[in-house]
Amino acid sequence: MIYKINRNILIVAGLLIIISILLEVLYCTYIVSNFKYYGFTLNFNWFRYIEAKILFFLFLLLLTYIYSKSRFIYLVYVIVFVWSFIPNLILFSYMNVERSIICIIGIFLIFICFVSTIRFKLPQISLNKTSTFLVLFVLPLLLFIPVFFKYIHSINLQTLLLHDIYSTRAIFTKNLTFPVSYFYFWIIKVIAPIAIIYGFTHKKYLFALTGLFMMLFIFMVSGHKSVFFSIFIIVIFYLLGSTYEIKTKKILTYILMIILICPLVDLVFSTKIYESIVVQRIFFLPALLNHYYFQFFEHQPLYLSHSILSHFIKYPYSADPAIIIGETFFNKGNHANNGIISDGYMNFGIIGGVVWGFLVSLILAYFNSINIDKRYFGVIFIFILEILSSAFLTSILSSGMFLLIILSILVLKEK
Repeated sequence: MIYKINRNILIVAGLLIIISILLEVLYCTYIVSNFKYYGFTLNFNWFRYIEAKILFFLFLLLLTYIYSKSRFIYLVYVIVFVWSFIPNLILFSYMNVERSIICIIGIFLIFICFVSTIRFKLPQISLNKTSTFLVLFVLPLLLFIPVFFKYIHSINLQTLLLHDIYSTRAIFTKNLTFPVSYFYFWIIKVIAPIAIIYGFTHKKYLFALTGLFMMLFIFMVSGHKSVFFSIFIIVIFYLLGSTYEIKTKKILTYILMIILICPLVDLVFSTKIYESIVVQRIFFLPALLNHYYFQFFEHQPLYLSHSILSHFIKYPYSADPAIIIGETFFNKGNHANNGIISDGYMNFGIIGGVVWGFLVSLILAYFNSINIDKRYFGVIFIFILEILSSAFLTSILSSGMFLLIILSILVLKEK
């Protein structure tokens, strides 16, 4: 058993090292030469480079401890390591970004290691067949009905071929109302994905088809690619393997294959689309946005004045923070949203980033204590990507993560 554990950790560590090297090469050869518009530049520093490599291997060593405590948190740690820690370390070496970004992400990883692995004693709650039907079939339909009738005339079948994405999205955003926006996120982030996996797991295919139909409909009327790819994410994690060890190795292998294949596809078809999506948008743009948020809000934290404390603290700007960042650094009025690291720092400085990370680690500890069925990990994966790309309170309230917290103890348990 000891040999097996060591072998699994060594394989995962080796894959993380290879992914890190490839992303670094792609940053130097592709991002810098093709995306100067976005602010990607070379400012190499040997001292920072060595510091980044030392930190990389130090946090890699924590895999052994996490593996011994929780295989579920082990996979969560690896995902955050790949999506957040590695890209920010690379920018730290090559762009002279703020050291405080690395410190906050490092502390967040430590919280995941030592806080999220704690198991709480939770009450044993289960649903009977009638309650399950109401929660996973009737409730989604009730939330979906307002969305369906509002956008039934806006269906664009071309979006299924990834065409007319931005025009469809513009129409959807223009017509989006306050209550429908909440129902929209609750459906696509939580309820429909859970219904799909529950249907596959328990052979209740009506649940699965209902969830699948809702997600496809919403994608055709909204043009949000995240909805479309979420379907593949939850199905892939459902089929990926019977244990978290297998899921961890396979997801890293697939990430490695995608990083290798996308540049080759672009080379064959003389395009830059696929590599730009994978390298720039998924990995390095969120890391760059951390830098911009830290730079802009360094001397003037918002203290949630744009959010729940707006009635008590005056908000100093005329537009949403994400729009301000887009206009300031990209010369666009697009929403430059980013995750809990930027959000915490924007509101309360370094302390905010640390506190936000601690709160997320507690939520992960809650999921860890439930013993979530491995087949539902795709839903948890969507949650992780949500907190890495959206404001903390937005993730919990507007995006429906509170629903995930409730439904997880009712439906997602392994037994």
